[in-house]
Amino acid sequence: MEVWRVYKVKGSIGQTLFSKLKACKNFLKAECHIRKSASCPNKEGEERLQKVNLMVESDGWTDALREEILQILFDMWKVIMREEQKWGQKPRVKWLKDGDKKLKFFHHVANGRIRSNCIGDIMINGL
Repeated sequence: MEVWRVYKVKGSIGQTLFSKLKACKNFLKAECHIRKSASCPNKEGEERLQKVNLMVESDGWTDALREEILQILFDMWKVIMREEQKWGQKPRVKWLKDGDKKLKFFHHVANGRIRSNCIGDIMINGL
């Protein structure tokens, strides 16, 4: 990776490694953002679908055009499902990373209430 070789840091080995890894992370984040914004597969699918629809209007239905439309729709569906899966996994990743702090608090409150509502002993006629 070019960033790794170009990035120069003075300090201990640990500081150098940390700084280079951080620089690589920032570079990869920026590259990923640029690539995501530059090419949107659904946008390409919509453009392809529009072109095929124009061909259908001018030439009429053919088996090849029908198959192409089905393939385009299937590709668009796969992209949407991948995106949904990614968004569905984000909360799980966050939960694994952050832990379950709210649940721990809830259990502390519930156990405290149980302890305060517990009847330790009963006194009847002084006994």
